[in-house]
Amino acid sequence: MSIHAIMPNTNKNSPKSAFFGRSQVLDWLQRVVFTQNKINCSPLILLHGIEGIGKTATCECFLVRNHNKINEASPFVSMQWKGPPQNHSVIRFSEMLLQTAKSNVSAISGRKSVLYLGISSESLAGALKEAEDTPREIYDSDGTARSDLAQQNFLNQQQEQDVAKRFGDRLLAWVGANSGLSPMETPKRIVFVFDGFDTFQAPIKRWIGGYLYPELERLDHLPECAYILTGRNSWEGGGQADYWKAHPGALRQYLLTPLVRHECEEWLVASGQRSELLDVLIEETEGVPRRIEAALRDSQYLEAKSKLKDKDTALGKFSAKERRWLHAGAMSKNISLEALQVLLGRLEGGIAFDWLEGHADLCTTIPASDGSGSLVTLRATVRDLVLSQAQAKIPLYHQDFLEKMELLSDFSKRVPSSRHRGYLGKLSPVQPLSEALINDVFGDDG
Repeated sequence: MSIHAIMPNTNKNSPKSAFFGRSQVLDWLQRVVFTQNKINCSPLILLHGIEGIGKTATCECFLVRNHNKINEASPFVSMQWKGPPQNHSVIRFSEMLLQTAKSNVSAISGRKSVLYLGISSESLAGALKEAEDTPREIYDSDGTARSDLAQQNFLNQQQEQDVAKRFGDRLLAWVGANSGLSPMETPKRIVFVFDGFDTFQAPIKRWIGGYLYPELERLDHLPECAYILTGRNSWEGGGQADYWKAHPGALRQYLLTPLVRHECEEWLVASGQRSELLDVLIEETEGVPRRIEAALRDSQYLEAKSKLKDKDTALGKFSAKERRWLHAGAMSKNISLEALQVLLGRLEGGIAFDWLEGHADLCTTIPASDGSGSLVTLRATVRDLVLSQAQAKIPLYHQDFLEKMELLSDFSKRVPSSRHRGYLGKLSPVQPLSEALINDVFGDDG
């Protein structure tokens, strides 16, 4: 087996130097990957969310940040597979996965550079081509995969176990050859990233979860491993947990949601465009990173959208910000200042309430029954139009508004007095109402 180090080069698939948002999930990944868990088994981490939400970019940012940490705290090896392994047998996949290994464990004196480490007996094509056709063995005596079995999509259980054992032996041999000279030369974590795991072929998923994972778990001298998967659905919704022979406590997951307002603004300003275009950007992209990237690619796109007026619709005369206020105002038949501040933030909610009160052609104002102030009521035709357009054009933000209104309803049942809710809301200066705040004050069960 030869072990070779290659100096890194620029890759068009590498994440951009500027990465906006996602600090919370990156910190979470750092904790889950590098913290010893109570059940003493490798974590299976699922990042899930809609297409374009940034699952791949988040994984790559996490890997790059750790590969660039050239210090004794985080010697690190990763193996990353992107997208479905189309038409690959289990043996081919295992061979190619080993060749994706990258590490910041340096073999160069001074350890000043990130190294990409390839672990292979020889090139995959040569290994498969030269393998002899032995009736019962998967590997030849020199460790190369047999060419006939390497083409097979289906192996029996013993053969799949043999492939996993061979993978573990080779990985363990590499770790042994690069350990013991200093803490920096002993990897602390080996991280597997399976991007788009839900699109992998069933035999590959079954081998990874049912054979490779248990095999690496039993190797006492192998550094601790972690597995990061991406997909559209959760563990419960996608059925991906069925492929893993793992303790239920090993399953962790994180739902990636659209970027919040200040993250969108940071990206907008960094691209050299006016912050006044923020509401246009949000309306056009809903905070989905791939959509934001596309919208900012053309420097004139948002400017043109901001000047576009649709005289044929009742809402065409309003700006993107005003349509956002109308959307918030339509979330209840009678909307309060408190509700608008929950939906829009304390400052913008107050501005929106004053704006709505000043448009008698759109709404009426009535006193609240508890004497806490006024309520704004959009005219029925306006409200129906606003909601139908929001559901069609910005369904993600509409869902976010629905969830916030549900939180407010729950909060109001627990604390009937709006004045007391206001006091508690001041405990959370950024978001006047949050699920975390409610649970901290009342407990998960209320």
